[in-house]
Amino acid sequence: MLRRFAPRNDTILYEFETIVAQRRISSILKYYMTDKKVILFIDDNPVDRTLIGRILAKHDFEVLLAEDGAIGLRMSQERKPDLILMDILLPHISGIELCKKIKQNPVTKDIPVIFYTSIGTPKNLIDYTSYGAVDYFQKTTPPEELIASIKAVLKQGV
Repeated sequence: MLRRFAPRNDTILYEFETIVAQRRISSILKYYMTDKKVILFIDDNPVDRTLIGRILAKHDFEVLLAEDGAIGLRMSQERKPDLILMDILLPHISGIELCKKIKQNPVTKDIPVIFYTSIGTPKNLIDYTSYGAVDYFQKTTPPEELIASIKAVLKQGV
């Protein structure tokens, strides 16, 4: 007698599938409809990737991480980040060559690039703009200065 009032199994399954589909759509929309600025950080040092990635995420940026220039180039073309922060000393392809490739590609040419490197040359002695970068920081720079520069560049819409 109780069976007559219980919902059929196919009705429960349909309702479950509908809920799952709605959740998938919702998570996809959240992923693509976010207002967060996307920053691609390219560095071969896992400690730096983790540290800077966390600092950027703490300042409400969506962070993409790449461990070398080839991966970074592919990610820049696929995801078209709002800004690319990269080391100059990368395996396979240097940051300078990578920056040139990014600036030559019509898909990525308008993405601002900031060099973030352990090279000890002072900022005023590096002509980073000739390679297509908008700024240059040594890894010893306080994170607050780096974040301020990133925000300024994104605000300008370089």
